[in-house]
Amino acid sequence: MDDTVRCDYHPRRAARWQCPDCVRTYCRECAHCSDQPLSANPGDGPPCPLCGRLTESVGHANTIVPFWLRIHDFFRYPSHPRALVYMAVLALISTLAPRLGLPGVLLVLMVSVVFVRYAYATLEHTARGHIEPPVVDMDMVTDRLGVAFQQVAVFVLLMIAAIAAMVFLGPLGFVLAFFFLMAIPATVMLLGMEGRIMVAVNPLRHVGLIAGVGWPYLLLCLFLVLLYGGSAIITQLSMHVLPMGGVMFVANFTSMYFTLIMFTLMGYVVYQYHEVLGFDVEAEHEAGEEDEGAAPDPAITRSHILVCEGRVKAALDGLSARLRDGPPDPALRERFHRLLILAGEGERLAGFSRGYIRRMVEEDKTGKALAIYRDTLRLVPDFDLEDARLAVPLIQAAARERAWDMVLALARGFRERYPGNKHIPEVYFLAARALSEGRGQDGKARSIIRQLLEKYPAHARVEEMRRYQQALEKLGAGPA
Repeated sequence: MDDTVRCDYHPRRAARWQCPDCVRTYCRECAHCSDQPLSANPGDGPPCPLCGRLTESVGHANTIVPFWLRIHDFFRYPSHPRALVYMAVLALISTLAPRLGLPGVLLVLMVSVVFVRYAYATLEHTARGHIEPPVVDMDMVTDRLGVAFQQVAVFVLLMIAAIAAMVFLGPLGFVLAFFFLMAIPATVMLLGMEGRIMVAVNPLRHVGLIAGVGWPYLLLCLFLVLLYGGSAIITQLSMHVLPMGGVMFVANFTSMYFTLIMFTLMGYVVYQYHEVLGFDVEAEHEAGEEDEGAAPDPAITRSHILVCEGRVKAALDGLSARLRDGPPDPALRERFHRLLILAGEGERLAGFSRGYIRRMVEEDKTGKALAIYRDTLRLVPDFDLEDARLAVPLIQAAARERAWDMVLALARGFRERYPGNKHIPEVYFLAARALSEGRGQDGKARSIIRQLLEKYPAHARVEEMRRYQQALEKLGAGPA
């Protein structure tokens, strides 16, 4: 069952903040669209887009995809080229080194130490919110190599504690031994986060981490047990098709591969519950944010919230101020135009549309300009562009799209509104085509073209008009 708290205005997104007054929940995009300034206190949430009060966190874990839904990603994580190459080199050394005798054994031991260091680096890297394996550099090979020996020490101490409990405490000792066994993932995560043996073996810290994660900790343990046997199964299968040297390489490589999966999984669990565990992250990746693309202008997001609340006028006022004071943004203009139509503000829509269409014509986006005109005309039937420099490109665009009704609407009364305009012959020729091809009124079309040929005999499109007139006359004559 999905118990994720969802954003009230983007139901497919997890919520990050909640307003205690409005009782509205917001995703990160919605929470950062208020026109109020952010608080100077880094612990405070962003102001509510509706009332301005500081919001409260619903917990970052709410916005993170649970680890049990990302198992496929953990299998893919070690397949990143930088991790693959590193593990392949270490596995090859581990396969060939034993042939060198004692120095080879020492080399294999060193490879194991270096790889464990890389596994812990991967755990910490993932726990801090990074979604790719860490870069392998000299620090990676030389720094904190002791973590491998710390891990051995932790496991030895846990084993001694479990044995002592079973020997001296009877049935209660078996319970404690089982707890120590279940606490192994917790010890690894604590050692990775804090790097101290005494923290990693502290039962109180085990209890705190397990309680912080809750029941999913048991699921984590189950996944780790299943992953633990993955390398052995693949190695067993490889024995039927590979020579012994190949089997050894497969065993070494798959052991590293599955170990890295386990450490990545544990690191992600720390990341998922970092707030309750008190662990700081460097990058926050919210559920589904990889697929969302660039966030829209905050003014657009806030207008969406206000419209959902039925406050269309407030949404319009906010967008109007943003358009007036900020840099031009096509998405803002589009949103404002749509809201004017939604609000039914015909007069305001007509004035804005003229400027919007002019900009689109200047940017040679006549198809978009025509769409704006068409949408405006539905709300304002007598909408007039009041400028032949806008009307002509739209008529031409409508003719290219064979939108003959638009051609006729734009051409109606063109000569009276723009007397002496040099485009009058072309406009009325396109109107004649619209009458013929759009409405089947060939007689009216022939009459208009005849008048154009008589009045503008030297126009650049005369030959085209004559050919069209001849075609219409043939259609009017019918079959011989």
